[in-house]
Amino acid sequence: MILFVDDDAPPGDDRDRTAAKSLYESAGFREVDRLHSFSRLTVVPRPPVL
Repeated sequence: MILFVDDDAPPGDDRDRTAAKSLYESAGFREVDRLHSFSRLTVVPRPPVL
């Protein structure tokens, strides 16, 4: 079984998942991997050199 928890919010934020993660751990789930998200920077093309 796989359980995914989106926990990228800082503690105290409205999306804080600390309580949910504690509940899942008490039910026997364990963290085996972390997915890291990132944003790709938008590359602005340079004007041609004349």
